[in-house]
Amino acid sequence: MNSAPAHAIATACSIEPSSAERIVATRQDLGSFSSLDEVFVYAQVEEGAAARIRDHALLLPR
Repeated sequence: MNSAPAHAIATACSIEPSSAERIVATRQDLGSFSSLDEVFVYAQVEEGAAARIRDHALLLPR
């Protein structure tokens, strides 16, 4: 989540491309995420997408 492009996030996590783009834009604003909860709150990820992200995403330090 801290370095993947939007299309990779959308594909890997089975989320809408618009949600993935919002995650990437938020990441660019913040620099990086320290937890998945930050991703969900700051990028305003809806609950269903958050559950899919939690199941498939990795959060590695930059």
